[in-house]
Amino acid sequence: MTDPRASGAAGAAGSLDEGPVQSAMTAGVLELRLVIRQAQSLKDKRRVVRSLQDRLRSRFDVAVAEVDLQDDRQQAVLGVAVVGNDEAVLGSVLHKVVDFVRRNPDAVLCDFHIEMR
Repeated sequence: MTDPRASGAAGAAGSLDEGPVQSAMTAGVLELRLVIRQAQSLKDKRRVVRSLQDRLRSRFDVAVAEVDLQDDRQQAVLGVAVVGNDEAVLGSVLHKVVDFVRRNPDAVLCDFHIEMR
């Protein structure tokens, strides 16, 4: 029996020997700093953060994670990412996320930072 790895059956597109691949792919990254004043416990904070994450994922089709201050009961830092080939579209999506978070009654947006990579 022949080993498919020896014959290059993994496909040319996945080969690491072809050198750098030119891509128009861009990742938009958003960092949100939030204060959740009504949270009396980490459980209260997690409820607010999970709810916000779920709404962002479903409404904007973005990836969302709590990336810092997990053990602080009234502060949260969320990372939001979106991938595409048009920086203007990605920036628009991320600004819409910021506007949505600003209108959220359960958390106060203290700061945000958008970066394209």
